[in-house]
Amino acid sequence: MLCKSVQVTLPFTFPFGMESYTSVYITSNGQIGLNADPVASAGAYDVSVYTGNYSMIVPLGHDLNPAQGGTVYVDSLNTSVFTVEWDSIRPYTGYANTYYCFQVKLYPSGDIEMIYGPMVVGTAQTDVVVRVREYALNN
Repeated sequence: MLCKSVQVTLPFTFPFGMESYTSVYITSNGQIGLNADPVASAGAYDVSVYTGNYSMIVPLGHDLNPAQGGTVYVDSLNTSVFTVEWDSIRPYTGYANTYYCFQVKLYPSGDIEMIYGPMVVGTAQTDVVVRVREYALNN
């Protein structure tokens, strides 16, 4: 489980919960961290393991590995929508015929759109997580 992340500046201020964000952390494990780097914080793909103040968008959290195949794309040039796409990403280990294609679009209004494309999932694949989590500082 070697998850990698990168901090990306948003082309607009994104309101989420009671906060607003100007950058996000995008991970290879299908996460977008809003107020902290999920990899530096815990490194896991399941947001239930995080304690404390983590605001995250997890369109498809799994132990993913772009080095096994696939790419993570970011479109931060469009000022009306910020798009992250995980294209044909494979799991870290096993499931040789498994891959996932999905996107998240963030809008200046605070709207979040999750789009799922073609996916091939192995029959034993059971540990995929989809969540949106916002924690205020007093939680």
